[in-house]
Amino acid sequence: MTSFEYRLHPVGPQVLAGTLTYPPGRLRAVLKHYADLAAQAPRELAIDLAMNPDAAGDRIPYLLFCYVGAESQGEKMLRSLRTATGPSKDSVRLRNYVDIQKDHDGPVLSDYAEYSKTGYVPELSPALVDALSRERSQPQLALSLVGGAIADVPPSDTAVTHRRAQLLLEIDAEWQDLNEDDEHLAAVHATWNRLSPFTSGFYANLTNADRQAVHDNYGTNRVRLMEIKKRYDPDNFFRLNANIRPA
Repeated sequence: MTSFEYRLHPVGPQVLAGTLTYPPGRLRAVLKHYADLAAQAPRELAIDLAMNPDAAGDRIPYLLFCYVGAESQGEKMLRSLRTATGPSKDSVRLRNYVDIQKDHDGPVLSDYAEYSKTGYVPELSPALVDALSRERSQPQLALSLVGGAIADVPPSDTAVTHRRAQLLLEIDAEWQDLNEDDEHLAAVHATWNRLSPFTSGFYANLTNADRQAVHDNYGTNRVRLMEIKKRYDPDNFFRLNANIRPA
């Protein structure tokens, strides 16, 4: 039997949320500011940086902003962000938090095929800023802020060992024509090969990895997890995952 206990926290009901959009020529500047922001962001702030290619292969930066703390503090942070980055479009406003959670609701069955690779990023270093600024491949790129309460738990307390990472990098492709499967998978893997040296570990629910990468991902927790697997699932029945084999 497995059970979960949830601790609820009051949010909103109105929070500052929306998207700041920039022209492709602002990508490097936005990346540099995002690096500074990620290093000191308060826990009340969720901010992702999406970098989607246009028809010419240039990347359009989007900052997805959500601040769940005091409105006055959120407005102060937002003014600073707007001044520093100069968005060309700005939809950030007070919104109902429950409505925000419904923004990406969709049909049970999607019209698109999708493939992703992810990796934790210790920091958005100048070298990674350069690499992302040069990347002209077709897959979508995104950086998500992690850390916060996740980093409060010692890495050895659970299965998840990469709790000190600052960001999560995602490389994603979507397409409708199933005859293009090989093309899009190859594009994601090629992009991943260029950017993966900047990562350490991955979010297991989002990435299909080889055996060695899975072993490395659990770090020093792996031996303990293999013993638990041996006790409760010695035949490895539950194996369609980032699998830990029984000891």
